Amino acid sequence: MFNCMSERSIVSWNVLIVGLRIHGFGEEALKYFALMELEGMQMDDLIFLGALTACCHAGMVSESLRILNKMTSSYRIEPKHEHYSCLVDLLSQAGQQDKALETLDAMPIKASSTLWGSLLLACQIHQNVSLAETAVERFVELKADDSGVYVLLSNIYADAGMGEDALKARRLMKDDRELKEEAGSSIIEVGCDIHEFVNGEKSLVQVKEIYFVIQSLSKMHMFATE
Repeated sequence: MFNCMSERSIVSWNVLIVGLRIHGFGEEALKYFALMELEGMQMDDLIFLGALTACCHAGMVSESLRILNKMTSSYRIEPKHEHYSCLVDLLSQAGQQDKALETLDAMPIKASSTLWGSLLLACQIHQNVSLAETAVERFVELKADDSGVYVLLSNIYADAGMGEDALKARRLMKDDRELKEEAGSSIIEVGCDIHEFVNGEKSLVQVKEIYFVIQSLSKMHMFATE
């Protein structure tokens, strides 16, 4: 349908690029982004965001750096927090945490706790202890060092075989910061109603029925694996 359109607006280009990216066709989305450039279409920050998210889904680090650079140098469009978020996520996932840190420090806008959280999660995956400590320091500066940050840092220490440091992180959370570890929860939608389930919560009206179903499913799984 898009190829048959006699006139293509920036909206139609954006819908196509984002749609391809959502359905896992990141490289195809970037081909249309390149075609859009060749046709001399007017660019905006949303088009570049679509291209960067496509890079993120396709794992294309070099291309994302090229696109972000072109965004500022060729089109004079200032990247927003969302654009940097794509790049930091991609660099972190690719194991390039040092470059992700450089990006965060070089940003003309202040990096949010969400961006530092992406880096911290990547530090756990790639067992980068020193950079994890740096990320936690930035959380403290932002006053966003909640219990989850210290739990994650403790797990990173534990994975690295640093048991004493893992315990220190837990103590720092409970004693010095006086933070409580939040209970795990999940949310589902049934019909038009939203239901939240919190670990250990037993005040729900249908709690007996819920636990009965869980136990039944557990037994089914046990018999299936025998």
